[in-house]
Amino acid sequence: MHGPDDRDFGAEDWFRGDPSGRPQQRRSRGPRRPPSRDGIPYPIVAAAAALLLVLLLVLVLTRGGEEQAEDPGNLVAPTGEAAETAETAPSPQEATPPAPPMQPFSEQETFRPGDEGERVLSLQQALTTLGHDPGEPDGVYGPATEQAVRSFQEASGLPADGIAGPNTLRAINEALAERG
Repeated sequence: MHGPDDRDFGAEDWFRGDPSGRPQQRRSRGPRRPPSRDGIPYPIVAAAAALLLVLLLVLVLTRGGEEQAEDPGNLVAPTGEAAETAETAPSPQEATPPAPPMQPFSEQETFRPGDEGERVLSLQQALTTLGHDPGEPDGVYGPATEQAVRSFQEASGLPADGIAGPNTLRAINEALAERG
């Protein structure tokens, strides 16, 4: 048995070659092939994935062809049938008929929480016009409408009780008349 100092420094060791004397095969120093999986090089797979992501991003940003024709911020003019439809379709302002002028409220009317109907809807619309939000106008005198009446009463210097009585309705009529 040989110790580490008994090594023959002239003999081939496993770092330099095969001690059996068999010739070693040398690796080619030509161009290296990229790693692959199932025979498809990774750079091609990565490029295909990047292309798919770009296409998906373009699709999401354009939101489809039909919505492009309706989008006022779109810089591309619609062509063909979309252009004909865009020219003949009424704008959203034209499609919505103008609201009929509000009838003044009678000073004999009184609106309280729990009331419902067309006149309550008119009250809600008047409050919205005057900048006091009663929520979604639905014809029901609920908590949001009551709060909007209180807000209007406070702004008008009236007692804020949340009930639209003669004094409140008179002030609403005057405020609407001032707005024109």
